[in-house]
Amino acid sequence: MSAFLGPIHHWLFNKIQFQDQMVENVIAYAETFGRAENLREQLAARYGELEKQPLEEIIDGSNIHGWLQDRVTVVENRLAATVTQLLAEEPDRINDLRRIFFESGKEKSAAGIDSAAMIYRFLSDSLLDGMPCDRANQVVTEEDDHAVWVRNVCVHRPYWDAAGGDISVYYDLRASLIEGMLYGSSFEYHRTDENTNEIKKK
Repeated sequence: MSAFLGPIHHWLFNKIQFQDQMVENVIAYAETFGRAENLREQLAARYGELEKQPLEEIIDGSNIHGWLQDRVTVVENRLAATVTQLLAEEPDRINDLRRIFFESGKEKSAAGIDSAAMIYRFLSDSLLDGMPCDRANQVVTEEDDHAVWVRNVCVHRPYWDAAGGDISVYYDLRASLIEGMLYGSSFEYHRTDENTNEIKKK
């Protein structure tokens, strides 16, 4: 990455912030059964927290790439650890977590976007898939009524493995998130196999 702060850095930090909001939404859910305070403290002590100030005020201008990679690591660890811990305590919470991710997606709605290609770009601009240089996804088809992309590498698995979690849970919740983002649109999302994703007109 450039040594100068530019649009791509804001783009990536927005994605980092969006993922961290998922953690905050899950912590808010944990408040309903009295787990939030202890959970938040554990996460902060082990993984740190994402700063809330504007990017220009907090980024290390002498190490932009490294600083952003560190924040990717923070939010990936926080999400994996939070979800894994709550499900270890009570596996049936998965249904509540799916609902939380779906509702979170509705708050970042793609309704009004009228092409599958543009929806894919909207998702790519929202969902965190490592650093740009990781090239985690590759577009196969990008048309008005149909878009397909494949996952080249799972950048999330190391964090879920470290948390003792199941990476399939991440993709389950991510699917709920995307379905929420597409709610009210004329498109639907499918995972056609473990690595292949599709958006198509209803």
